[in-house]
Amino acid sequence: MSGGFAGISYPDVFQVEEQINPMLKAIKSNLELNVQFYTHKQIQIGSVGTPISFNEKKTISAIFDGQLYNYDELKQDLLSKGFHFHSDNPSELILRAYEHYGLNFLDKLDGGFALLIADYYKKRLVLARDRIGKKSLYWYHDGKTFVFGTRLKALLSPGLVPHTPALEAIASYFYFGYLPQDLTPVKDINKLLPSHYLLFNFNNSKSIETYWSYSSFFQRSLIKPKKVILDTVDKSLLLSTEKRIPKGGSSIGCFLSGGLGSGSAAYYVDKVIKPKPLKAFTVGFQGETDEDVKAAAGVAENLMIPQNIEWITAETFLNHFPKIIWNLDEPIGDPNIVATYRLAKLASKEVSCVFSGMGSDELFALHSRYDVEEGDVGLFERFYALPRPMMNLILPLIGFFNKKLSYKFLKKARTNPWQIEYLNQNALFDEKTIHQASPFLAKLFDPEVFLHKFYNLNRIRSNLSSFLYFDVKTRLADNYVFQYERMTSSEGLLWQTPFLDRALFEYLASLEEPDFIKESENGSILKELMKGIFKESFINRPKKTRENFLASWGVRSNFIELIPLLRKGTLVETGILSEDWMRKITQNDRAITENFKYLFAILVLEVWFRLFLNKQMQFEPVDIDVKTLLLEL
Repeated sequence: MSGGFAGISYPDVFQVEEQINPMLKAIKSNLELNVQFYTHKQIQIGSVGTPISFNEKKTISAIFDGQLYNYDELKQDLLSKGFHFHSDNPSELILRAYEHYGLNFLDKLDGGFALLIADYYKKRLVLARDRIGKKSLYWYHDGKTFVFGTRLKALLSPGLVPHTPALEAIASYFYFGYLPQDLTPVKDINKLLPSHYLLFNFNNSKSIETYWSYSSFFQRSLIKPKKVILDTVDKSLLLSTEKRIPKGGSSIGCFLSGGLGSGSAAYYVDKVIKPKPLKAFTVGFQGETDEDVKAAAGVAENLMIPQNIEWITAETFLNHFPKIIWNLDEPIGDPNIVATYRLAKLASKEVSCVFSGMGSDELFALHSRYDVEEGDVGLFERFYALPRPMMNLILPLIGFFNKKLSYKFLKKARTNPWQIEYLNQNALFDEKTIHQASPFLAKLFDPEVFLHKFYNLNRIRSNLSSFLYFDVKTRLADNYVFQYERMTSSEGLLWQTPFLDRALFEYLASLEEPDFIKESENGSILKELMKGIFKESFINRPKKTRENFLASWGVRSNFIELIPLLRKGTLVETGILSEDWMRKITQNDRAITENFKYLFAILVLEVWFRLFLNKQMQFEPVDIDVKTLLLEL
């Protein structure tokens, strides 16, 4: 179920207004959820769908948004230490945990969450996100006013934050197709990173710290017999599924995509909830993902579970498109956002909780994008492979003859060439295309700088492990998990996946990984576990990135009608995109087909600008057709 929280720290008690109300209204949207807020001096906090908990003296309050999978164990631990509880609300539990353990209480939590602790005695706020990033949390601080919330639109609603685009983030969006790490599309609004907490003191100082390090587990290098690994993973997946099944009489479904991850998730859920019924839901792009839908139908038949299938056609592709972008909060240039929206809407008609296989690719290297084989290496790559002492001897010699070349070697020496290659191979707009589309934006993003800014990649043992680590920290959290959580919660669904499990992440990261793998080696652990459950043809079915996905749809039906509007849209008028480049990639049907992936990402961003920056924020989903929106002045 959708919910969340928001809050404001005003400069002083004399400037307190009721700005919390529009923030909570933006989070509530059109869902029937309870709203509560509380004011303490210059601090205002509010919750949607979950009550605010207080200690006896009202010196501490807490709000918890999400699921806590170890609720019973943690409550029993605190009961044994003399604490008493007045409810089963997770907010009260984390409040008591904070009272006893202080900031170390975060180490005790196992779940998918965003949370707030308001400690009025110590005059500080504690904001935190779960380890993987299932729930989002945004913040803004101009040195006087501190604003935070679990929805981006909540921060934009009261008018406290200027509606100015963050151009560095927009450049990153074009490169990745989504907004990675702590970036948001609005200037000076930040995302709190997963596994981090933010301490805001009432004197306007703040700090951000991490409470869990995923990269540290890659250093442990466990070598285990194959049978031990398989038994451990099987038991972990079973336990992970069990603790994610809601208590009570919730109706449960699963998303089936045709991949081994979603099939495996359905198998474990069905095994845990029997004899209760499980329902399956599949959405396909007609003429594009027919084989995936056929494979998903085979899984449903194999597990003997009823399946609902819905098809997206070129004619219905852009139906409710502005509503999809409004629900997302952030732009994501992936056409699969349409399928995710349709899946959530389809499932919400019949179930209240739905499982998927999200996270299986990144845990088990199921996708073909991890088939990076070691080939010929260039001069810089050979230099990177040299021992560090030898590098230190060679660099001054190069600098003596050519300082510019020496600087280039120094820069390359700090970056694993295979990691850069992996980034470039999986980019939406590569560096050359970004430069053509927007020479200005091209100056704001450098993949190598990005790697050094965000990742402890020097701690990762193998190239394959670094690819998996990178995807967990970006693609998984900021694209896939983000869109699934947003779309399902907007439809009132509780979304779960057994693969986003702390114990699984830590264990699998600790195992030895090779530097490179072949396609036949993708997902070997999960494939081995599913032998005897599914047919060999399904287990070994390769999962590949579709080249030119939906490209022919760009010149069909209502998409082509939008091309003239994109040519003179906000992105072109403001100089974010080159008018000449837009004209070039839309000059005829062939150009539109060849550049469809760029045009779709541009359409998403254009719609996002219209909804979030160019007009007054709406409190409920905007359900008009996309052409009407783009025609608005």
